[in-house]
Amino acid sequence: MMDYVPALAEAVEYGEGVLSIRLAGDGQWHDGFPLTSADVLFSIQANQKLETEAGQVLRDLVKGVDAGEFSLDIHLSDERDNAGLRCMEVLAHLLILPEHHWSTIVSATATEEQLADQKLPLIGSGPWSLWREDEFALSFVRSSGAAEGSGQPSYLSILKYADAHLAKQAFLRHDVGLMLGAISSGSVNDGETEGTQAGSLVILGGERLAGITINPSGDALLQNRSFRRLLSLVSDQPDALLISSTASQLNRDYLAAQLLQADESTISRLAGEAGLTREHGVFFMKEGETLPFISLTFPDGRPQAEESCKAFSESAKELGIPVALKPVSTADWKQAYESGDYALIYTESCLDESIISLVSRLEKIPGLTGHQTNGIAVEFEGEAGYAIMVSMEDAMLSGDLKTTTENLISWVIREGVFLPLTTETLRGGLLNQTETSIDLSSLFAVKTRTEPAGLQP
Repeated sequence: MMDYVPALAEAVEYGEGVLSIRLAGDGQWHDGFPLTSADVLFSIQANQKLETEAGQVLRDLVKGVDAGEFSLDIHLSDERDNAGLRCMEVLAHLLILPEHHWSTIVSATATEEQLADQKLPLIGSGPWSLWREDEFALSFVRSSGAAEGSGQPSYLSILKYADAHLAKQAFLRHDVGLMLGAISSGSVNDGETEGTQAGSLVILGGERLAGITINPSGDALLQNRSFRRLLSLVSDQPDALLISSTASQLNRDYLAAQLLQADESTISRLAGEAGLTREHGVFFMKEGETLPFISLTFPDGRPQAEESCKAFSESAKELGIPVALKPVSTADWKQAYESGDYALIYTESCLDESIISLVSRLEKIPGLTGHQTNGIAVEFEGEAGYAIMVSMEDAMLSGDLKTTTENLISWVIREGVFLPLTTETLRGGLLNQTETSIDLSSLFAVKTRTEPAGLQP
């Protein structure tokens, strides 16, 4: 994700520490109230007050705001690297709320947890205005007469299925035309309803990357660059260091040239540089002793994470490196990731990871600055990588973002600090082909892609 696409904004500009946003001026909420900069400012301040994750980031970044009726000049802190990119990333995912509906609620609420306990206002989405609500469904009516004349449906009902199986059966019977939510590849089988799979479309919900972050200062073996690169040979997808939509915009030949081939010559060379030998046992040895197990932390109760980590452990064993799986609670996994208290840790990118989100992920690697290694001498050019990361905003402004991103990925490969496991395109739902006349852009803020269900991997 190299670019941001304006949705509510007509134009966005950044320069000299100021992010300027201009609204079109003709936007309206579903009840006819105009969409103004006051709604955007209110949404920013509401997140700051409730200390949401976005609000905490904005509190650190924003020094002040100058607002006109349809314009905002957001003055950013000069103490944060890549402040403009970070602010755009937060705003790109921030839900903009109508102040006239939400101001009373936010003023009476102190925390995000309290907000979750309240009945929140429902007003519609896109061209759909709320018509009525009961315990079974939300019903909307299309607000545009011109749209009705184009053959688009006039009414939309969202059914409240508490049971996923019942929702699935309703979809298979064509009682519902659209089923939203994470859809696994086995959700619709040929045997359940004749022709259903051929007559369905999968709504693609975005890309995500999963892999293993390697702590270059947390283990005596991992402090050796050659050992980290040896471990990186375990990956079945060594080139999947970015989501595919971003990688496709870069010089793949240049990046591929940085990768090492997992052949006997390369394995022998890296093992020798790391001081390893292997005689008769399964595992490598160092100084006459079998290598100790290296701990791999992952969140318990996440089948996909566990499956990926087990496969990695088996592949590492075949290479001659012992890896011990360490399942922990999700909270402990997040804490270990944030604090750097791990040797190896399962890592997931955010959905449709942007360049600044990539930087934020890599910034968590321990040892990027000298003080993080507690004085331990390690083979890790962390400061060189950090220098690339903090230059991203300047690279964007100068038109060098792609080259700088290539340099960052090249650094990741050379240092052996992230090992990709899987890339996936998430499925956001299923659409019956009988409903293909509906304009999905009226339901989603961005252009939505679909593919035939039969093409699911």
